[in-house]
Amino acid sequence: MSRERDTPAGAPPRRYLPACAELRAKTMYYHPEDQAQPPGMVVDSDVNGYWCARTMDAIGPDRSGCGPNACQAGRACFTPPPARNPS
Repeated sequence: MSRERDTPAGAPPRRYLPACAELRAKTMYYHPEDQAQPPGMVVDSDVNGYWCARTMDAIGPDRSGCGPNACQAGRACFTPPPARNPS
């Protein structure tokens, strides 16, 4: 294992997907790479825990499950990420 608790040594790079700004993942609170992502960019993982910040549950306001592939534009409860200022 590397220094990060959830990344084995030699693991492939973490993959981030654009998603609803309300989507949360447990690694956002302890993994340095995840903490550095702007709102609306969430790590894609089969083992990560995801929840909606509006409902504080793994089920969104529309009663569908949460995750980076599920929480996309077109969903009634989708909140777009804030616009980023070019640097």
